[in-house]
Amino acid sequence: MKGLFDSHCHLYAPQFDEDLDAVIQRAQEQNITHILIPAEDYESSIRTLQICSTYEEIALYAALGIQPQNATSTINENIYDYINPLTSNPKVVAIGEIGLDYYWTKDEKDVQKAILNKGLDLAIEVDKPVVLHNRESTGDMLSILQNWLQRIPTQKIISTLPGVFHAFNGDPLILDFALINSFYLGIGGPVTFKNAKVFQEIITRIPLDRILIETDSPYLSPHPLRGRRNEPSFVVYIAQRLADLYRKTIEEIIEVTTENAKRLFRIGVK
Repeated sequence: MKGLFDSHCHLYAPQFDEDLDAVIQRAQEQNITHILIPAEDYESSIRTLQICSTYEEIALYAALGIQPQNATSTINENIYDYINPLTSNPKVVAIGEIGLDYYWTKDEKDVQKAILNKGLDLAIEVDKPVVLHNRESTGDMLSILQNWLQRIPTQKIISTLPGVFHAFNGDPLILDFALINSFYLGIGGPVTFKNAKVFQEIITRIPLDRILIETDSPYLSPHPLRGRRNEPSFVVYIAQRLADLYRKTIEEIIEVTTENAKRLFRIGVK
């Protein structure tokens, strides 16, 4: 059986400070073979690259960028001037996590938009896909992305593989936009929740070749582990729930979603 790819996991989070070795070991025992670690700021970008270079048991990769909640603290700095040189590291396969979040930071929309656009500009420059964070900001997000897509030169690989909407929540506008514009959708723990019937029905409208699976560790643990710290080994619960919803074997779900992630992040592609 092919290995699982956890496409979104914050292994640098303080929740893992005491037992990261054990977390990696448990992931390996559950047949997780690849993990993408998306940074949130410059400091976590550095830490992410350190983690990627430390562990060889699992193929660890990095996405570097400024999360919207950190936009205000970086707006007066040319923060991407510091992140840009880091993207030449072969472990860096994406720019992220970047985006907009009007749930936590409602009063800083212009700042978030400015930082998001800087991240999108960097993605074009280095030709790497984006890992997108969107919370209660769909209108502005899609407007910015539509403009960005029009600016991508056709010779760039990201013109046809632009990125992934992390933590897709069932928003029909995001779904339609993603499918029309060749984005992937990241599916995490909420798909396993008992009260997620409507969300689960929406999920099954997504072609399997557009789905990535993710834990968003240490957050959003899947059922039956809600309330516990999430970790990569729990991604198997998400894969099994998708197998049930799509009436596929878990082996089929693992094979498709892992190949999807490798294709988007150009892992093993010459």
